[in-house]
Amino acid sequence: MLDGLDALDWGSMSHAYGSADDVPPLLRGLVSPDRATREGALDALLMGVHHQGDVYDSTVACLPFLVEIMCDRSVPDRAGVVELVADIGAPFADELDDDEGEDEDDDDVDDHTGEADETDDAEAAAFVRAHAHHFAELLRDPDPDVRRAAATPAVRFGSDPQALLTLLLSRLNTDDPADLEPEPRVTLALIKALGLLARTRPERTSVAAGRLATFLSEDIDPTLRLTALVATLRLPETSLPGGLVDSVLAMMADRPVLDVRPSSEQRPATDTLVGHLRVLMPDDEAQDMNTLLRGVHDALGARTDERIHLLCGQLTSPHPADRLDAASMASGLFGTFRADYDRPVRLIGGMLTEPDPRWREAAATRLESLFHLAAPAADDLARYLDDNPDARVQRYRGGPPNLGAGLIALSRCGDARAVPHLAAVLESDGALRSLGSTLKDLGHHAGTLTPLLLAEAGHCDPDRQDDAEHIRLSSTLTGLSFLREPAAEPVARAYLEGLHRILLGGADVGRTFWWRAGDAVRTLADLGTPVSADCLRPWLGTKIRLQAAEALLTLTGGPGGKETDAVIDVVEESLSGPRPQDGAALAGRLGRAGERFVPRLRTLLRASGPDDGPGWHHSAKEYAVALWQITGDHSAAVEPLRTAWAENVHTRPAIAGFLAGIGAASRPLRDLLEVEVAATRRFNAIHLGGSSHAIQEDERLRTTCLSILESLD
Repeated sequence: MLDGLDALDWGSMSHAYGSADDVPPLLRGLVSPDRATREGALDALLMGVHHQGDVYDSTVACLPFLVEIMCDRSVPDRAGVVELVADIGAPFADELDDDEGEDEDDDDVDDHTGEADETDDAEAAAFVRAHAHHFAELLRDPDPDVRRAAATPAVRFGSDPQALLTLLLSRLNTDDPADLEPEPRVTLALIKALGLLARTRPERTSVAAGRLATFLSEDIDPTLRLTALVATLRLPETSLPGGLVDSVLAMMADRPVLDVRPSSEQRPATDTLVGHLRVLMPDDEAQDMNTLLRGVHDALGARTDERIHLLCGQLTSPHPADRLDAASMASGLFGTFRADYDRPVRLIGGMLTEPDPRWREAAATRLESLFHLAAPAADDLARYLDDNPDARVQRYRGGPPNLGAGLIALSRCGDARAVPHLAAVLESDGALRSLGSTLKDLGHHAGTLTPLLLAEAGHCDPDRQDDAEHIRLSSTLTGLSFLREPAAEPVARAYLEGLHRILLGGADVGRTFWWRAGDAVRTLADLGTPVSADCLRPWLGTKIRLQAAEALLTLTGGPGGKETDAVIDVVEESLSGPRPQDGAALAGRLGRAGERFVPRLRTLLRASGPDDGPGWHHSAKEYAVALWQITGDHSAAVEPLRTAWAENVHTRPAIAGFLAGIGAASRPLRDLLEVEVAATRRFNAIHLGGSSHAIQEDERLRTTCLSILESLD
């Protein structure tokens, strides 16, 4: 086995963490008789040659050996290898993917040195397709985990749909016990694969759909029945049956209630990522039900009333795993559609009393992203924090702590009961990273924390080149600037002066210090008086010159003040530089004092287009708004703003904010506001992902649009 492995020059190849010369021992580790060695090898390969789905030259070189291993029946635990091979080949098979749906996608970014290449993607996909017959052969492997893992890839990559259809029908033929799949969990995977075949091979849909229908009868296991139902719902031109949600909930109720976690005998632990996940993950049936219920939500689409009904059924299920999954699935629904979510929010709040901490943490995390929409669960959040004081802070292995999700959620509701918990955190841990923004969300109740914040600021040393120290000071000043606390002004000045000494003194610090300098400039503008201007002038020649110039304009009376000429010089430089859009907003703030920039802005607006890259609508929006602010003439700006609003939804909050400030002059764009207010889909709903602030941004946009429309009536 693994002949030729050492003949390859692995040192000349790379993966996510550099040289691939460590790959041969990892491949040999996959066939080790020791389980921990096998799992450790799989861990390392997943993190290296297939890091976050990337494909490298070393990934392609691994494939022949991985296929050899997955087909060798003498090797135990091959299901993970089957899944790895399928995942490597998946980038060019997305249209065949059967695990669609709205969900949160954490934007994890790891530091790694290797570079993935699209050529490697194509080569890997071609190799997997060329060897797809092995997946079909594995459907008769003696290991049920291997059969289960191979079912979907057999269809996804297979080139002979008739042969695949014949094989799947045979394995699902209850009239022929000789070839019938004996394991229910594998049968479930085969039904999913048959549905995928029916959906992606139209010439086979009729026959496949007929076999799926045989699994819809009342005497079939409810999980298999639901699998067949979801597969049928995904077929082209399938109408949703009446009473779908009630039928699904009845199938869920028909299942026996099982322990959410398998016993240690079923899933022995090893000190590897795979081993820990094996213990932590719910049983196979629970994972399958999760996928199926996501499929039902997908099929229901924009039918929010029915989806809320289904979600509430999940949240009240006697199956613990159903409740846990429902908290996760809620993010897709809440983040995509505008609706009345009071009941599911209350039920998620009820999960904060679950005995298992994972359920409590899942509920708190879900409520954290809802901001004021979490208010129906405020009482539960308050009790949760009272009963679990350790939940005030989220501690990470190897990273700085932060406020706990439950405390952030209660604060974002504007609930005064968050104040004593925030005070306790300030006294025990200081100003954690998200404290400043959380105080803004809490509102006026945060005022009672001012003495603690000032004391915290006094303990910080702005000249220390320590990231944690600057997180504390930046977070503290953000909170104090929101509270408009005059006593914080000298602290903000000292912080900005300390950053200037660090950054302009040649210290080798990361770019986050420049970001913090920009934040500190804005904080000083919020807190300060004209006397603080002298602290800002030294920054006009740095990479945060625009932020410094805008702060100067704020502190010195706006356009016409004594710093106007200095601000004009910064705008002039920016509009002539590689990113002129960055200076346009500041030019607009100058009003009539910025008339000299009108010709340049008009030229930039006319020249804006797709050739400028994916962000060109943002640039056009900046130029159009600036022209409107300087000239008072909206004629040249209306159409660019209309286009930006329609073509790039992320420009909408800024455009709406501008329209809110110009009153009746916004009337030419009234129709955009009316359509936005009437929409049931959130403006920023993103398939498989989005910002943790997305719901708040959407709610604010709709509120702003309503306010503008009311002012125009």
